[in-house]
Amino acid sequence: MRHLRPLIAALLAVLTLAPAAMAADAVTMTARPLAGGHVRVGTWSAIEVDVANDGPALTGELRLASDQSTSSSYAALVDLPTGSRKRFVLYGQPSVFGRDLAVALVADGRTVATTKVPISVHDPYQSVIGVVAEEPGPVVSALTGALADPRLAAPAIIGLSPADLPSRVEAWSGIDRLVWQDVDTSLLQPEQLAALRTWLGLGGRLVILGGTTGASTLGSLPDELLPFRPDGTIDASAADVEALVGGTVDVASSVPALAGTLIEGTVLGRSGDQVIAAERAIGQGRTTIIGVDPTGEGIAGTPTAQALWRRALPLGNGAVVNPLALQDDSQIVAALNNLPAVGLPPLEQLVALLVAYIVLIGPINYLVLRRLDRREWAWVTMPLLIAIFSVGAFGLGRLLKGSDAIVNTIAVVRGAAGADSGLGQVYVGVFSPSRRSFDVSIAGGALLSNPISSQQQGTATPLDIVLGDPAQVRGYAVGFGSLRGFRAEATLPVPLVEAELELRDGRLQGTITNTSSEAIEDAGVVYGGSIAKLGTLAPGATSRLDLQLGTNQMFNSGLSDRILGPATGGTSDRDRTVQSRRAVIDQLTQYTGKFSTIMGAAGGQAPVFVGWQPGTPMSVDIGDPGAAHVGDAVYLLPLTVDVGGRTVFPDELMNRTLVATDAAEALDQGSAFSLSRGTMVVDMAPISFDGSFVADKLVLALTQGDPSFPLVGDAPLASPLPDADQPDQDDPIGENDGGFVVDGLPDYQLFDRTTGRWMEFEHLGPGNKAAIAEPERYVDAAGHVLIRFVNRQPANGGAAYFTLISQLEGSLP
Repeated sequence: MRHLRPLIAALLAVLTLAPAAMAADAVTMTARPLAGGHVRVGTWSAIEVDVANDGPALTGELRLASDQSTSSSYAALVDLPTGSRKRFVLYGQPSVFGRDLAVALVADGRTVATTKVPISVHDPYQSVIGVVAEEPGPVVSALTGALADPRLAAPAIIGLSPADLPSRVEAWSGIDRLVWQDVDTSLLQPEQLAALRTWLGLGGRLVILGGTTGASTLGSLPDELLPFRPDGTIDASAADVEALVGGTVDVASSVPALAGTLIEGTVLGRSGDQVIAAERAIGQGRTTIIGVDPTGEGIAGTPTAQALWRRALPLGNGAVVNPLALQDDSQIVAALNNLPAVGLPPLEQLVALLVAYIVLIGPINYLVLRRLDRREWAWVTMPLLIAIFSVGAFGLGRLLKGSDAIVNTIAVVRGAAGADSGLGQVYVGVFSPSRRSFDVSIAGGALLSNPISSQQQGTATPLDIVLGDPAQVRGYAVGFGSLRGFRAEATLPVPLVEAELELRDGRLQGTITNTSSEAIEDAGVVYGGSIAKLGTLAPGATSRLDLQLGTNQMFNSGLSDRILGPATGGTSDRDRTVQSRRAVIDQLTQYTGKFSTIMGAAGGQAPVFVGWQPGTPMSVDIGDPGAAHVGDAVYLLPLTVDVGGRTVFPDELMNRTLVATDAAEALDQGSAFSLSRGTMVVDMAPISFDGSFVADKLVLALTQGDPSFPLVGDAPLASPLPDADQPDQDDPIGENDGGFVVDGLPDYQLFDRTTGRWMEFEHLGPGNKAAIAEPERYVDAAGHVLIRFVNRQPANGGAAYFTLISQLEGSLP
């Protein structure tokens, strides 16, 4: 019998493992990443998982984790009856150095099936452009050549299908720009269209190209996302195409082009009475339709095509501005700790406590023992007094700070005026006076993760997350007397705000009405770098707005100072609130004075309403009914504005895109340019508007790094140099290295759209400004101006570092 025991044990083990093995053999699982698997640290990747079960019924979890042992895991509960075929979409975040996401099906504590999904993690300086096209090769090739720049990280240009676009906007964080050609939009599901709409409203760019399939492929896109509805294909003349691309092309006498009637936006190209190209602002983003095919013969590969691509798909100054990818959140995380329960007591209390302690164990103890003539008892009384004092101090601390757990939330919610919901990024801090673990539940199907800053620094403790509604963090450990934070993202309600605004003659005027049932605190309207403070808007209250633009407010002080006033360093409840709100604004604006770092628009496509409401728009349950809940939420709502009549576009509403260069160094550094010997072409245009613009004044100034130079008042009229002094069109530098002005600024030329020539003007020295004569020759109906800078210094003369300041005036019908 003793010899049979090992055999029986082995047989029992086989019988125990057999069902699991059979189940594993009967389960097949495949997974693929959406958005092409392109993602950034701190942003979401969507993984589509297909599971087939031909064996016994299974109940368990699908778990998603990075290939790094220190990464968080994301699980979804699954139920797989026999014969089932199910599709799941998991959401997770890669680690800093992760290159794969692993998917595992776990049931009864055993791993039934596994697979790996390759992903591409990009840094904040590399743009990602998605191409949805019937034949993506020509578009990808054209973009690769047109956007190549040895001075910047080459953008990742990827071919996608409609099925690759996630249904949750949070997972669009890996797509900065989207190009669409010849693919039927009816292939998009309603959830994908909703995500596209939100992505555009937050600052995304959609470019629709003409091709071979005509106008029928755009039928599922609603009118509110299109500048015009193409209703057919017409033959556009070569002159029409050249007017669109802004230069000479080698095409046939006519080119097929999508055409239609303008719905809303700015016309970029016409053929007769038909619109063949236009763009429209969608919140902080933009949709552009280019009715011709830029990859066609005679256009592709030309310098004019390169400039067209760079205008349609501006990549900024090397730092990606993705509306869903906040590059740093360390200040917001730090603001979570701004709680009375975790802050230090007032200094006077600490000083009084220290003095009482010294007096007690020193003079008082000595005097009492001397009076009793028992000074040798000091060996006993001093430790005893120290113990009593420590217990008392601890009790006082509990009395002052409390003994309950506290949940503190800071929410950043972005939406649109008039909408009842927006995209929320909520930072949740859990404070515990003792070492505890919590099972945290978040309502609304939120996506949960560690803060971006802790992920980037490699200090994040992995989270065990269960996706769903509610989402959960299992075993969330909080240390003694400390606060630990994580991030939650979901669709959240926003206060209803109605705006009636118009831009006339450089002034933003109108009314803002709080139609919600709760007050909005510290409200304001930010346009470009200017702000109008509204204070507190009571429910139903209307505030009038009259904001003069072009006053260079942003260079006088930070946006947090202008909204909330200077920091005081006080410790009252209001001081703490202001301190936290200042930290959030400074984080979101990166001290630029604009919300462009989160709203995705260089210069700002629309006015932004900013306002605060105490409390939290997200339900957080840590499993402790005695826990206290506090919070604050900031709402950022793009507003619509009517631009018409006599119009002034000050510098803060002018966008600039570097479209061509032949210099070894040519960089757009945000507020300034640098240019070594050579040329650099910059496309300059105002924010989007409806109709055709007729320019009557263009004022320019160049400074050496002073973006606050005022353009108010009269400026000397500037005409082009005489024809005899105009440099060669194709070689503007020439061979004469001595023909330059040594003041650190380049010469400049404007492209004359009536003659197709570059016209050079007299050198514009630092601190000078020029009003361009006959500005209508250089400004098209969309307000675009092409300016070419020429640095004629010797090759060893170094780069010119300069700031371009402009103001455009004219009228709109």
